[in-house]
Amino acid sequence: MEFKVAELRHRVEFQSLASLPDGQGGSTLTWATYQECWAKLEPSSGGERVFAQKLQDDYDHTVTIRNTLDHVPQKAADRIKFGNRLFQIKSIQFLDERKWFIKIKVKEGVAS
Repeated sequence: MEFKVAELRHRVEFQSLASLPDGQGGSTLTWATYQECWAKLEPSSGGERVFAQKLQDDYDHTVTIRNTLDHVPQKAADRIKFGNRLFQIKSIQFLDERKWFIKIKVKEGVAS
């Protein structure tokens, strides 16, 4: 598969849950950015579904990034942020045997 670096034009953030002290001896969970990189963000499927008697959007996307040790998501519990949009990581795979690019399947709309 032929892929061009020039297609990586979306600036995304990889985030994970972090525990921060609340100043009163406890801690608070919050999303913290651990890596930013350029990516290609493209829709792969979409539709609507009914959940709890409400109509909800249901969109899947593919995020492609360049493979460097800093850019590989740490775990599936992480999320990707692009502007105001949030994406839950579903799967991670290498595009080719040389492992130069990583394809990440995501679902839009993550509980914050």
